[in-house]
Amino acid sequence: GDEQLQDFSTFRFDDWPNGLHQGPTFISSRSAAPLAGAWAIFSSLGDDGFLELATLIDRTRRQLLDGVRAIPGLTVCGQPEATIMTVTSERLDMFAVAEGLEDCGWNVFRTQEPEGIHLIIDPFDDEPLVAVFLADLAAAASEVSAGSRGRASDRAASY
Repeated sequence: GDEQLQDFSTFRFDDWPNGLHQGPTFISSRSAAPLAGAWAIFSSLGDDGFLELATLIDRTRRQLLDGVRAIPGLTVCGQPEATIMTVTSERLDMFAVAEGLEDCGWNVFRTQEPEGIHLIIDPFDDEPLVAVFLADLAAAASEVSAGSRGRASDRAASY
């Protein structure tokens, strides 16, 4: 039946650092709707509006980079200059850290090589929220470092 055919039309790929990528269409294709939406947003914002959002994103990126680098045991992969970064550690179980963040209500994406937390920065102007996230990240990392938190599940990285 149709369920057997669906399996053949699902795209699955896991040979990359972010774990399993799976989409219900051939090669995970998408329509042009996101492109049209991006054009509409940029047309509406204009140059000044776009620069304002880019400034917000850059400020948030810098706050996150500085905050993560100040947490013992955590590092940021590379030198991210855009809206995506991966937080990892040579000595902490990052999936256990991710579970600590989830216990605080955060939606956490994981990477598998290296094991880490994948952050995507959206344009928002809320410094207190960044501070709360960094405090929760520091607390989770501290719990893992002290041995009071271990990995409770075998949830894999997926995209």
